Amino acid sequence: MKSEMTSRERLLAVLNHQEPDRVPIWMLHPREYLPYYADVYRQPSYRRVLLYIEKTDWLDRRGIPMPPFYTAAARVETEVQEGPDWQVSRSILSTPMGDLTSETRKDYESASETTTEFYVKEIADLEKILAIP
Repeated sequence: MKSEMTSRERLLAVLNHQEPDRVPIWMLHPREYLPYYADVYRQPSYRRVLLYIEKTDWLDRRGIPMPPFYTAAARVETEVQEGPDWQVSRSILSTPMGDLTSETRKDYESASETTTEFYVKEIADLEKILAIP
């Protein structure tokens, strides 16, 4: 078993496709009060969770491509095709039970990016994901 990492070390390991000591945990709320999010600091229903928030990992995920499934055991190869005003990225996720594919299309003119094919397309694909160590 890996020695305990700091939150920073854990997140850097994940972002560098390395194995962390444990799966990073994020509570999916902002650190500071923002009126358009639930106020987890004052809501009584969050009181028990607040005790653990300081032990979670924090990441501002905007603009950071996340590695799949937070483990170095998940291997992904990506092929990119480019046209005059678009780009298609096709990713192949290798699992012990077979490959899964995902595809993303980026439109340069509108600056939009859309996933056009997801890794999980049917129930059997979930078994493939669960087979990743």
